[in-house]
Amino acid sequence: MKLNIYGPNLRDQSKGTFVVHAASCRDCGKLRGEVLNVADCATICDAVRVVYQDQINEGMPIEDGINDMHFAPCVTLPVS
Repeated sequence: MKLNIYGPNLRDQSKGTFVVHAASCRDCGKLRGEVLNVADCATICDAVRVVYQDQINEGMPIEDGINDMHFAPCVTLPVS
């Protein structure tokens, strides 16, 4: 699934630092901010790796990355 990853959102992190939508989602046109990355992912963990690969390589648990990202309902991927 192609994903648009928005962020980092440094002002209001109530939904996490990064917001992830399916690239085909109609809401993408309404979102403020820049697309950090457009990624083709098979799982939620793949999306986390796109953003946090350097930190994961240094030992950060992938669960910490998942907790820092908000996945919109249009993202219909398994976790792993």
